[in-house]
Amino acid sequence: MSFNINSFRSELVGGGARSVLFDITIPGERKFTMMTKASTLPGRTITPVEVPYFGQLYKVPGDVVYTDWTTTVINDEDFACRNYIEVWMNEISSHIGNVRTRPPLNLQKDLEVTQYGKAGDIVKNYRIVHAWPTELAEIDLGWENANQIEEFIVTWSYTFWEASTVENSHSNLYADKVKAYVV
Repeated sequence: MSFNINSFRSELVGGGARSVLFDITIPGERKFTMMTKASTLPGRTITPVEVPYFGQLYKVPGDVVYTDWTTTVINDEDFACRNYIEVWMNEISSHIGNVRTRPPLNLQKDLEVTQYGKAGDIVKNYRIVHAWPTELAEIDLGWENANQIEEFIVTWSYTFWEASTVENSHSNLYADKVKAYVV
């Protein structure tokens, strides 16, 4: 088969997804949505389990691993987004006394990553389930940064993610079990 640009173009739906057309939502926190500058769509790894059999290793699907997820946030002069994350992390483990102010399940929230098409329509939606901030990165200060707005990185841990276009006959059953456990 020879290269044909028209065949390629016909397969590139919408001209290709654009990485700049996204937002990230924390329920009840509008400003965070507006100030999130960068992130990733979440990943997933299914680790293999190696089973020895007659001198060979036979691999079968094992556990699912969800790697930590990061967001880059623009900082403005009211520090609203940073303060929000600092308070959330302090509720998980306070600076003084190392105490938690609420039960662990009340400290986790579902975050949403929405990917948009060039026409402004939603083309993909991810729900990051039971997320909480695990790391709030430092903000670089320096006189050489005169023409830059501060930003910081938040690292999140979560239980799993769901995607709007991934069909799974077990997802509703699992969601019901999680809800029953949480309640």
